[in-house]
Amino acid sequence: MKIYKSDELRNIVTGAHGGAGKTSIVEALVFNMDQINRMGTIDQGSTVSDYHDDEIERQHSIGTSLLHGEWSNNKINIIGCLDGC
Repeated sequence: MKIYKSDELRNIVTGAHGGAGKTSIVEALVFNMDQINRMGTIDQGSTVSDYHDDEIERQHSIGTSLLHGEWSNNKINIIGCLDGC
């Protein structure tokens, strides 16, 4: 595992009303950091952040997702929150 200095760490938290696109933007971020080889969709239930059966069925995030990747030699930590996080 690569060790990052504190100035190489970035933290992103998504927060917005339901249906605003938080899951979709997190999916795009993780895809662009080459952590997944294809972008999933909410309609197909194939996003990396909504993986519980209830989330797939409801097409709505129920829990907070923690994801990470690397961009421009920085470690990016992503916290995908629910409404009002």
